[in-house]
Amino acid sequence: MVAMVAMVGALATLCNTAGCSRPRGRASTRSEIDAPRATDGRVPLVVTWEAQGEPRAGETFVVTARLARRGNFDQVLHVSVRVPDGARVVRGSTALDLPPTAAPRVDSIELALALATIPAGNLVLVADATGVGWGVHSEVPYRFGRSAPSVAGPAAQGPHVVIGGVDLGPAVPAGRTRSPEANRDSGSGDAPAVRDAM
Repeated sequence: MVAMVAMVGALATLCNTAGCSRPRGRASTRSEIDAPRATDGRVPLVVTWEAQGEPRAGETFVVTARLARRGNFDQVLHVSVRVPDGARVVRGSTALDLPPTAAPRVDSIELALALATIPAGNLVLVADATGVGWGVHSEVPYRFGRSAPSVAGPAAQGPHVVIGGVDLGPAVPAGRTRSPEANRDSGSGDAPAVRDAM
């Protein structure tokens, strides 16, 4: 069984969380996809995809989504699955509501897909819940064996930011705030250093 793992740091301004039990399985490989660590107490929902075998055109392929809610999740979790072209659900549901829970809980959603081809698009689980003062929205792809795309963030090559005597490291330049002549006159690089802004 191959496991594709995506831990979703969902938008949550208020969530009472606790540790979650790890789903059991015979995962031979695991890869994290664009997500915080499951041990981060602020992560209210952890979603994993587990596949049984490798996807092959012309065959039925079984994949299971596990949704681990951590702690008090006092609202219904609305779950839907977008199925890409080249795949058709032959068993399982692509839309359901998971009931509220006051304790950590793991729910599984198993789908059997008839694959006409290996889909070029992703199978995407979408989960939503909204409570008073908090909300969760996550979209977790299963890529049919493809690697996650690499996302290059901006380079922190600006001047060091110092606030209250603490050096926070180099800034990410947002654009030129002074003319090149003013920078040359001050002896600095492309942008002035930010000092004691607070």
